[in-house]
Amino acid sequence: MTTLPPLAGARERAPWTTQVLLLLALLPYVVGLGEPPLWDANEPLYAEPPREALETGEWLAPTWNYKPWFVRPPLATWVTIPSYALFGVSPFAARVPSALAAMATILCAYALGRAVAGRRAGVLAALVLSATPRYWLFARQFPGDVLVVACLTGAFALAVPALLQRPEGRRRILWAHALVGLGTLSKGPVIAVLWLGPLLAAAWWARPRVPLSALRLRAGLAIGAAVALPWFAYMTARYGWDYPREFLGHHHVRRAVGGEVGSRPPWYLLLQVLGDAQPWLVFAPFAIWRSWKGRARDPLTLLAWAGAAFPLVFFSIPVGKRNVYLLPMYPMLAVAIAPFLLECLDGARARLARWVGAAAAVVGIAAATLLLVARPNVPEDLGNVGLLYAAICGLTAVALAHAAWRGSGRAVVTRLLASVLSLLVLSAGAFHVLARHRPVPRFAATLVSLAREGDAAVVYGTSIHSLMYYARRPTTVARNPAELLAALPEGRRAYVVGAEDKTEVLRSIENLVVREVDRGSYFRFRFAHDVLGRGLGSPDLVLLEVARRGSATHEPVREGAGGNGR
Repeated sequence: MTTLPPLAGARERAPWTTQVLLLLALLPYVVGLGEPPLWDANEPLYAEPPREALETGEWLAPTWNYKPWFVRPPLATWVTIPSYALFGVSPFAARVPSALAAMATILCAYALGRAVAGRRAGVLAALVLSATPRYWLFARQFPGDVLVVACLTGAFALAVPALLQRPEGRRRILWAHALVGLGTLSKGPVIAVLWLGPLLAAAWWARPRVPLSALRLRAGLAIGAAVALPWFAYMTARYGWDYPREFLGHHHVRRAVGGEVGSRPPWYLLLQVLGDAQPWLVFAPFAIWRSWKGRARDPLTLLAWAGAAFPLVFFSIPVGKRNVYLLPMYPMLAVAIAPFLLECLDGARARLARWVGAAAAVVGIAAATLLLVARPNVPEDLGNVGLLYAAICGLTAVALAHAAWRGSGRAVVTRLLASVLSLLVLSAGAFHVLARHRPVPRFAATLVSLAREGDAAVVYGTSIHSLMYYARRPTTVARNPAELLAALPEGRRAYVVGAEDKTEVLRSIENLVVREVDRGSYFRFRFAHDVLGRGLGSPDLVLLEVARRGSATHEPVREGAGGNGR
């Protein structure tokens, strides 16, 4: 098993070693950004507004589907416009800002870890965050939450001198407040809660206690408001009270208390953490025990643990919950467990290394088993990639079991880091396989080649937001035949994208002529089906040409259109 260069030793390693390891931590976030096509669940909501802004010039109040967009503030759009201008409109260009934000967060985790326990702990914090699969996956899906996490973690790093009551802290804490204000332009005012909660907890519980005057809260509130409020005031002046009512009332309050993103029990996010924070969550109980036994009351250690725990507690309160809300906890969790990992590397906790290595080996075996069980239920090409993943997980489990038997903390940590980072790089390189099961770009090209002025683009019975991005035109979402008929222009055609099983009903409507233009495999991972073998799989997506019967403008579909035409 290949291992990373050892970090342990009697003295600090040369700076070049730190730089090499930090570059290694950043590597998975730059490989293969152009694949697969946009993830329909989230990415088009962020990738489309900057494309429309370049087309229409409406960058101050970005639109989505060419209509006012009150769901998200504009920071994600603003940082993507330069990327589009430089690289062209593409999934790669859309993901570049998110990748840069994720890499900046990794470097901030290094700075925080170094402040807590020295340079090697900082390097470990950066590597652990980089090798957290869920964080890596979200960073490649272009959610605005990645920008929030970058701003929040950067603010915590800037707050270090203030918590230590150093002279330079009075200036840097103001920059931290300004960064939080900037983060408000990414997802809204929730970042202020995620910032103040851990910061105040660390100051209050520290011994000696950090005076609130060192945090400059009043000045910080004024600076944060000066950064964030002008844009919100502009939107309110332009659209009236409909904007704050929609943005704050609906997308914050109602979604929180009404469960519009899924009504879930209070323990939902805790269960998500048990899967999403692996494999590093295995170390958390031991790191907590270490901090508790050592009676660690320094403000930086408290900041790390409060920053890791606060998002879990806070977001467990609302009815509506999504696992992406936990993204801010991963950098702070990496910083919190880094000192314990450093002790394992230095051989100070051989007995605990046995337990940790054994637990991590069990996680590796479980992962390999799930991949093998899922293989018969997924397409063959994806199953072959899963087989390679299972092999790596199995080898990692064997290597970790051997390290646990030897009681070598260094082997446990370095082998786990090397294995997870290898899996992430492999995944980035294998995304081109998944692209074969994302037919929307091909459908969009076919739509553009066949559609005439006035023809409609429609998504039927599913969420395929990326169609408008690739087709470069407004789309209508129809949930039933009546809505489809309402979206069908008089005397024109509609090109409809939907799941095969959902669109079958359209063929039975008497006054519609429905012709299949193209179809393609569309894979969505579903645990119940792909692992447990239950329920429905992922039905094919189809592109249909739909017109009212007897329409004078109806023309036959050209033979072979779209590559798979029928």
